[in-house]
Amino acid sequence: MAVDGSFNAEATARYAVRFAHASGASLHVLTVISPRATGEEKDAAMASVERIVREGRASQIETTGLIREGRACPQIAAVVQEEKIDLAMAAARRRHARENRYFIRTVSRWMMAELPCSVLAVRVVDPGRLAHPRKMLVSLGPDEALAASLAPVVSMLARAAHVSAEILTIFEKSSGFLREAAPAVFRRHESRAGEIAAPIRMALLGEGREAEEHFSVVPFACRETMARAVELHAEAILTAVTRREASRRMLRSHPLEILFRETPCDLLVFRPG
Repeated sequence: MAVDGSFNAEATARYAVRFAHASGASLHVLTVISPRATGEEKDAAMASVERIVREGRASQIETTGLIREGRACPQIAAVVQEEKIDLAMAAARRRHARENRYFIRTVSRWMMAELPCSVLAVRVVDPGRLAHPRKMLVSLGPDEALAASLAPVVSMLARAAHVSAEILTIFEKSSGFLREAAPAVFRRHESRAGEIAAPIRMALLGEGREAEEHFSVVPFACRETMARAVELHAEAILTAVTRREASRRMLRSHPLEILFRETPCDLLVFRPG
């Protein structure tokens, strides 16, 4: 878990603590201090690491605090290699007030595009819940392998937070397709949605939870995800992207940037290793 002393990073770290506890994993809490950091920023970053380490150890998790100096990305990559990290987590937060960006040109985006391990980027919208959402929306696309890779994360979150879930499978189609498609086409998409959602369904059943399943055929998947989250009163959205999607040239209109910027609730975006 990479932290920088910010409130958002500490809130995200609560998810890391819960995941580590649920999976029996060890937890490494890293902060990288920039050569340009002020004394106040250094103190805040180190204090943040100490607080999270204490919380992890209080939960009977093998927790290690790491403080490095230099540029964030090379130091994170070095720790991932040295410690043989399986899952790296980072907070997504507004990086530039004028540009209002959450993912473009950020460390979170670099981690998802470049690290060899799996990565989970988290934007905390409601810090008051302390990484304990009561209901999550698992948003899937047409990629069956990507949906299957999300199943262990669903299991961890269900086990860690005792969360209920709804599954939404979205097929992105043009407005022209939607105007001309016959009802049989939508029935085929509904059938395929059930196949795509099967690993998530089984993961939830393995944790003693059932989930309502939905499917949509719409022009913009990210907008549909957020609209359904509001409609279903979800307190967290969980979705997955490929390395290629995370590596694409980032524009303000990129679906990931829109999701991170406008999500109505906590957002967890998983990129498998």
